[in-house]
Amino acid sequence: MSERSAPCQPESPAKPRRSDWRAAVRRRCALPSACNVDPSLHPGTGHPKDSWQATVQNLSAQGIGLVLCRRFEVGTILSVELFSADGAYSRAVEMRVAHVQPEGITQWLVGGILAEELSDADLQALL
Repeated sequence: MSERSAPCQPESPAKPRRSDWRAAVRRRCALPSACNVDPSLHPGTGHPKDSWQATVQNLSAQGIGLVLCRRFEVGTILSVELFSADGAYSRAVEMRVAHVQPEGITQWLVGGILAEELSDADLQALL
């Protein structure tokens, strides 16, 4: 089983990643996702039908980390469609970009705060 298809697990404490800022434990994962920006909130960011494929790298009730091939500015509001690994469950959420960092040469890790906290049932269905 590859690391990308492994079940979601808590992030390793050996590599702290802003964990002191987080109120909830993030779970590492590799879930399919897609996101888009509402141009009425962020003029000049694209067409309303523009969508970008993403991979959810980590997820908690209050936050999310996405890997995608487009950089977004801190403060951008993204609409994100989350899918469980088996595709049986999906959930739409909004997030505010809190930090952005390069992830390799052509990708970005975009971390954000969810507008509405995910329930335990949502997390279990997704993870």
